[in-house]
Amino acid sequence: MHEIFGARCLSLRRQCWHGLGFVTQEEMNAREALAHIDGDLNVRLHENFTQIEGELVPLPTRTIVRHPTFDDPNFALLGQAGPEYSLITPGDVADLWDEHVGRSIETMGCLRGGAIFFCTTRLPTLDVRGDEVETYLAAFSPMDGQRSASAEIVPVRVVCMNTMRLAQAQAQICYRIVHDAGAKERFGLWLREAYARALENSESLAGTFDLLASKSVSDTIAASVIRRAYPDARRPRFHAPDGTMAVRLERWERMQTRIRHRRETALNLFAGDGTGADSRAAKGTAWGVYQAVAEVENYRKGFAKGGLLAEDRRIGEDLLVGARGEVMARAFTASLAVAGGMSESGGFPKFDPTLN
Repeated sequence: MHEIFGARCLSLRRQCWHGLGFVTQEEMNAREALAHIDGDLNVRLHENFTQIEGELVPLPTRTIVRHPTFDDPNFALLGQAGPEYSLITPGDVADLWDEHVGRSIETMGCLRGGAIFFCTTRLPTLDVRGDEVETYLAAFSPMDGQRSASAEIVPVRVVCMNTMRLAQAQAQICYRIVHDAGAKERFGLWLREAYARALENSESLAGTFDLLASKSVSDTIAASVIRRAYPDARRPRFHAPDGTMAVRLERWERMQTRIRHRRETALNLFAGDGTGADSRAAKGTAWGVYQAVAEVENYRKGFAKGGLLAEDRRIGEDLLVGARGEVMARAFTASLAVAGGMSESGGFPKFDPTLN
């Protein structure tokens, strides 16, 4: 699901898949983009009190509240926070971005009723034997009292909640912020550091991608990599009443069917059905295997609303593949392994690619 708050999403020159928000043909800085989507939400920390014997007693926790907006007249409870928590609002992020990064916005948005804010800029495009690979500097600021703000280098264009999860799962550089008194200052400095490192590391990253594109793989090895990306679900153990076990086995079999379907889909994409599968970089290479899995995970449909029971969805998340980004990360690691990119120090796990 996209989980965009209202229409608060901006995209430079390209329409987002969910069709919400604004497409601009003009480059904007962060403050301009924030005003364009009405994203400078009024989010505040409020003290908590309880009544004891007729007296109001302050509590050590505080409540994070989004105040009413033009399209939502209600106050929204975003989370709880301790006494040391420092809030980083969308306006704070925009100011820090313009001061420390200074690049135009590629995408920007507010998610989950205003509880999460993101903005990105596109970094220099990498050329992988004719295939263009885009990476982005992204800033994420959750305002729920639980998760940390972060500055990250990601290979996914973030336009919604789902793509945010994908991006964070595959982040190449990630700086997380402790929400204390110095949080805003550190966030700005880390944005600057992440951007500088991204520019420095682009050549190294291009070399890694080129390594994948230079390694030819057979259908058998491709199938092994895909199997690593989509491992079998764990079969339930027989330590419950027969009726319960029957339900568990039925669900497990459904998960196995979905796993086999995704494996088959990815293998077909690798064999020529995928977008750009016949390119010099992807055709019959480790890069092509990784891209096939990435295409499955980026474009497959999720669980249909009302289609599966909540318990099925939970088991699907736990036993099937977990987050989409984790699948793609496994595919990347396995593809790099067969391309010879494993380090003896254990940088990437070794496996026998001929085992299917």
